[in-house]
Amino acid sequence: MQRLGDRVQVSVQLIDTESGAHVWADRFETDRRNLVEAQSEITGRLARTLNLELVQAVGRKIEQERAVDPDARDLVMRGWRCTSGR
Repeated sequence: MQRLGDRVQVSVQLIDTESGAHVWADRFETDRRNLVEAQSEITGRLARTLNLELVQAVGRKIEQERAVDPDARDLVMRGWRCTSGR
């Protein structure tokens, strides 16, 4: 976070703790009086960005482990349906 007069610039990064891989980053600039709104924008954008990726990652993990649990596969398929807007 960096304050520039009445403006605040926030740099945000998300790192996968298991692999150390860089997952997401963005920079936000807002009026310092609107920090609560900026926080909502940051978390909303992060959630939208990661929504599909998280569902895909779970699906890949299930396939790799050759899961025999049909309930897990069903949940992944339901997640795909929700993220594709169907």
